[in-house]
Amino acid sequence: MRSLSTLDTLFVSLDTARWPLHGGGVLVLDPKTSPNPVTFDVVKQHLQSQLPAMPPLRRRLIRTPFGLTEPAWAEDPDFNIDRHVHRIAVPPPGGAAELRELVAQLGDPPLDETRPLWDAWFIERLKHGRIALFIKMHHAYVDGMGGLDMLSHLMTTSPDIPNEIPADHWKPDRIPTGAELLLRAVPNLVTRPLRAARAGTGLARAVGPGPLLSLFRRGKKPDQPAKTTGMPFSCPHVSLSEVSPGQIRRAMGWIEASMDDIATVRDEFGVKFNDVALAMVTGSLRNYLLERAELPDEPLTAVNPVNMRHETAERAVENRFSLLTPLLPTHIPDPVERLEHISTAMGKAKSGLQHAGTNPVENLFDLVTPGTLELVMHALTRNLVPELPPVFNLCVTNIATSTEPRFICGARIDEFYIMMMQALGIGPVCAVITYMGKAFFSFTTNRDLVPDAQRLADGLLEELETLRKAAAERGSH
Repeated sequence: MRSLSTLDTLFVSLDTARWPLHGGGVLVLDPKTSPNPVTFDVVKQHLQSQLPAMPPLRRRLIRTPFGLTEPAWAEDPDFNIDRHVHRIAVPPPGGAAELRELVAQLGDPPLDETRPLWDAWFIERLKHGRIALFIKMHHAYVDGMGGLDMLSHLMTTSPDIPNEIPADHWKPDRIPTGAELLLRAVPNLVTRPLRAARAGTGLARAVGPGPLLSLFRRGKKPDQPAKTTGMPFSCPHVSLSEVSPGQIRRAMGWIEASMDDIATVRDEFGVKFNDVALAMVTGSLRNYLLERAELPDEPLTAVNPVNMRHETAERAVENRFSLLTPLLPTHIPDPVERLEHISTAMGKAKSGLQHAGTNPVENLFDLVTPGTLELVMHALTRNLVPELPPVFNLCVTNIATSTEPRFICGARIDEFYIMMMQALGIGPVCAVITYMGKAFFSFTTNRDLVPDAQRLADGLLEELETLRKAAAERGSH
């Protein structure tokens, strides 16, 4: 068995039945590119053959009694791929709307902790003879980059090249008793005070006294400079990020955008790809809130995960990220001014994270035991009140993949979307994945708060077109 890292443990501790912390990937495939039929059995066998290269898929979660220390991953002695891989047909007429609705429904139920925390569906009867593969996985396994790295073992660069079959030296674990788990926790309990002290020092260095004190302040002094980053629990109240008391039900919306159009905006205004993506999200949210007469006078607070893997580091199948908290200037009418504001804010935020030399997210959650977090989460979800403030208004994350086509069992991957988790206190989540000259944007929302997630997704293209025209006009002068 192997203990979970701090970040992996975080997603286990914050997981509840009402707010399960799993996500998933939706790959739309064209089987006509394959020299052989691409059937459910073929895909399942392919997945089975690649399990040695994807170790988490045969590991089940083992919690320590009372949450005294980090849980562990055990190689599941009862693993059976037939319990994880399923087939289903999309309802007619088999278009994007029907696929989005099906994925949202499949994504809602919590995963079963008595077996490895993932499921996959082979989805048939899409328009134009296409199929889809939906893989649902708990965030405790991997973050976005780790998940993509793991899925890459299913892919090839040509429809005619078979995947290399890795050697399988897998051995199942014996599941320990409760007493054995308690004994296993003793060394960790002895060293936890030292870890907590180091974490506190690292957190203070990374965050600094100003932001910490701001959590206890109300209002803003006239002589304070304009903020570019936000803090948890200090964002404006809008309906799309309210804390819903019921069982979470997802809604999905997605679009694909031209990387050429995004590059035109990026290059003309001298900003980053992520800045343009955040500006698109900001413009879509602004229009959405204006339509509902909800636009606040202050910016929304977003959380933006950033990859903390080193380019030279060994590939890791676990969570390795930190968080930026940019303010999205939905209150600014001019789209170009919004883009420039975001670019400045993100530059300062990334510089601050690099200067800190430590990961504030890991530091924060190293201060307490997993059991403490679980008690807090269960108390919150049992006693939710409408006045409970959101932690952040939304989350935006992006992942870069290949610029060349990829194939699974010979079928070309045409589209790639992400279903994100819906965490307590965080509103809609927009995930961006770049692939084959396109940017695939996905919005995952709480259906009770934002039933029409596709409206948010469509707003992204509207904002990109506005920025593209502004870039063209500026370039003509």
